[in-house]
Amino acid sequence: MTTEEGSIKAVSDEPEEPEEPVPNDFNVPFLPEGTEPTFDNYLNHDVEDLNGDVTALEGVSFYTNDDDGNPQEIYRIKAPEDGFGSTDELLDTFDQAVEDGAFDAAAEDDGTLDLMVALSVPDDIESSMPEEEEIDLTELDGAV
Repeated sequence: MTTEEGSIKAVSDEPEEPEEPVPNDFNVPFLPEGTEPTFDNYLNHDVEDLNGDVTALEGVSFYTNDDDGNPQEIYRIKAPEDGFGSTDELLDTFDQAVEDGAFDAAAEDDGTLDLMVALSVPDDIESSMPEEEEIDLTELDGAV
């Protein structure tokens, strides 16, 4: 309905349906709500798990899915022998790879990329990281 003051929307007494949780089959870290899903933002988020120590990274691998949904590595950034000095150094290396066309073959027709990224860390760091608590979502059924 429209009045001189503007539109009036209908109001329902029925409660909204709760949103289904998004499956996270590949243990992909979620960014804080409202954060743009860029490599820069994911990198900064993941480096926090390494106590900010980007020098510990041995490399970064970029994957996309083939037509059957299987991950295919399309590019790898190997860390310098003494590690990356900062996240900015790693981001500069990534930006240079983009400029050099490293991802062009995997880009969609509109130029966008849908990539997965794996950060390589030494085994001793990986084993010292706390285990993430697994939640059995079937226990949550009916709890809302």
